[in-house]
Amino acid sequence: MVKVYHDPITRGWKVTVNSWYAHASSEALRCAAHYEFMMAAIGAGYGKARKPDSDREDYVWFTLVFKQWEQELADMGLRFGKLGACWGNSVYERIVNLNAVKVIGWDGADTRQLSQAEVHARRTAVRFAKFLRDRVPGFEEAHIVRVAPFIGVRETRHIEGRYEISGEDAVSGRIPEDAIALCGYPIDIHDPKDGVAEFTQIANGRFGIPFRSLVPKKIGNLLVSGRGISASDVAFGALRVMGQCLAFGEPCGTATVLAHEAGVEVSELDGRMLRAELERGGVMIV
Repeated sequence: MVKVYHDPITRGWKVTVNSWYAHASSEALRCAAHYEFMMAAIGAGYGKARKPDSDREDYVWFTLVFKQWEQELADMGLRFGKLGACWGNSVYERIVNLNAVKVIGWDGADTRQLSQAEVHARRTAVRFAKFLRDRVPGFEEAHIVRVAPFIGVRETRHIEGRYEISGEDAVSGRIPEDAIALCGYPIDIHDPKDGVAEFTQIANGRFGIPFRSLVPKKIGNLLVSGRGISASDVAFGALRVMGQCLAFGEPCGTATVLAHEAGVEVSELDGRMLRAELERGGVMIV
């Protein structure tokens, strides 16, 4: 079965808060599907992560190099970058996870293209499994046990926030006064033309996420969490991962409480006050 995505529909752009529920003021929002689609409709975004499959110590990483079959795999729709390398890991005997199928040239913000990419990716995975059985020693009896429940989208939309996190902010390791979380993941960008990955390290190993980057310019009383925050493509190459997206949630919830107690809209809250409250609760922002 292939998941088909639907466009969200909404009317009314002032967001109000009633108890702990946020809603559009004129009509209810219908069916927001997949990450930033809801953000695109009213400026909201969310992210999810799952627990690791196992806590076993024999978890191993490995690399398969397919350089000699580069053109054959490219014709199949598979690209493994300059090294021709496919990264994988294994937890259970005779079962491997391969990070292999990379779909480029599709617009993840377009619901039709996203559905088409879903079909294309699954078909490519089946072709790749056959290639492994036919051509790669050790995979003669290999078959697909499972694939991801839906296609992963690296990047689509970002809000126009009160502050856009720049590439320089990330590379230099800048931590602003209103930082509400830290990002310690390297900048990891895959070229949309050929899928080649480029990695850039961050000075001092981390940079700060300012509260202002969660606040939309054009919508009052709303915060954005997850991958829809205001950031440049370069900075987003680091902060897009699940650990960072999870870290944005607590500041949003804490800001809602502080704003309610102060009698102000959450978007007008002083980010420095929010940072201080988070640090009192044990959040590391240094």
